[in-house]
Parts: sequence; C-alpha cells; structure tokens
Amino acid sequence: MTVPLGPMIPMMRLRSVIPLLPAILLAGCMVQEPGPGVPLDEGLSLFGRVTAASPASGETRRARLQVVLIRDRHAVHGSITRERGPLRDVRRDNRHAIGFLIRKGFLLLGCEAALGPLPDDDGPAAAHREAVREALAEGDRLHDLTVYQPIRYEEEFRNVLTVLGMEDPELYKTDAEHLERILDLRLVAGRADIPEDARSAAVRDMGVHMEEISRNVRKRGHAAACNLVEHMLDQGIDRAMLMLGGAHAAGALAAFQEAGVSVRIFECESYQKR
Repeated sequence: MTVPLGPMIPMMRLRSVIPLLPAILLAGCMVQEPGPGVPLDEGLSLFGRVTAASPASGETRRARLQVVLIRDRHAVHGSITRERGPLRDVRRDNRHAIGFLIRKGFLLLGCEAALGPLPDDDGPAAAHREAVREALAEGDRLHDLTVYQPIRYEEEFRNVLTVLGMEDPELYKTDAEHLERILDLRLVAGRADIPEDARSAAVRDMGVHMEEISRNVRKRGHAAACNLVEHMLDQGIDRAMLMLGGAHAAGALAAFQEAGVSVRIFECESYQKR
C-alpha cells in the first residue's frame, strides 16, 4: 500500500549516507538554542510550556528513565508544499526544543510511525528525504516545508539522533488505510462536476472513517509509550523523546505514569494557535 504524505509513513530500514557533524547542528536557526549547561525545564521553557508528571509506580528499573513527550500538530498534504500559518511556527518551536534536548543527551526520538526505523526507499518517504536534503543544501528552509518532520530531524541531525517509529504496527496500519480513504473522498467531495448526492455521500463516508480513527487515538498513544519504554530498557537508554500528535498525548502520558517513568510534557508556544 502506498500511504499518503504526512504523518502516516510505512516502516522500512534507513541507513545514513550524508554526514552531519554536531558542530553545525545549529546552522540556519534564527534562535540561539541554550547549551547543555542550562537546566532542562529552563531551556524547554524558552520555546513553550513544560509540565512534569509524576509516575504512578515506583518500580526502580524504570525510575531512572526520563522522557519528554512532545505534543505535535501536523496536517496531511497531497504534495510537499509551503506553510506560512501556525503549523510553520509549531515546526520551528519544536525544532528548537529538540535541538536543545539533543544537547541534554536525549538522542532517541520516538515518533508517530509504525514500530521500527523510518522508511528510506518507498515513494512518499523518498520524496520527503530529497526535499529535506535539497533544503539543507541551500540553508535552513525547513520550518515552512511540509515534509514529514521525523524525516526532517533524521536528516538534519544525521549521525547524532536516532529516530524510530514507536507505534503498534496494526493500529497504525488501520488508521493509515482510513486516512488514505479520507483523502480520496476529499477529492470527490470537492469536485463541482460530480453530482451533489455523490458529493454528500463522500462527506458522510469521510465522517465514518474519521470516527474509526478517533477510536484508536488513545490506544495508539498508549502503545507508542509502552514500545518506547521497552526499547529504552532493552538498549540501556536513559533519556528519550516521544513526538506524537497532541490527540495521542493523553494515552502516552497514562502509559508512562503506569510504567513509573519520569515524564515531562512539552507544548510549544505556537501549539494552541489556529
């Protein structure tokens, strides 16, 4: 199945081919990101709101784990475009927060994708990688480019940051299929040359698929958090980020608290803009 561009990207293995040295991680940024000596909460608060959540469990093996849960906003586009509205600001603010977190030793980013490495050679992912690499070669043009942001971070922080999908593959696949159908129906609903009853039916069917996606929102967030914790324990990683659409954050937070993990929720300043 070919999945639409945007947050739904299938799982395949990536291997880096273009080096990016840590010394140039800040290249092109308009805001000076704080250094590693700045306390975690103080640095994150420069770009948004930080909330610490106490774990519900005191299980010692997990008490050392620290996770920053980044609430993201994204939109699905049929092609790679330019964004001048609030989403551009979200991308900018989250980028600065992630740059700071990397300096604090958070070198793993779990994201909204099927469990495992991000795809490298499928059609949509390849197009996003190419767009990111071209933009990096010309200077930072990435805040307003509607590329899939985890691919952006993987390319921008190459050889520094590990980016992995953390979602349950079946839940993710189910929602990807609903999303693909919604995009197809959206084209039908917006065509003036199609009979009104057919357009109305397309709108109704879109609603049905949206309801199906809504049923999985909390489950997907919960599963992503559980997968991240398991990966951290398996790999001996103490610090990680999890970047999910804001709707999935509640499920992820509940899972982290149940697991006894120290978690901070980061919401950038521009998140609430419409």
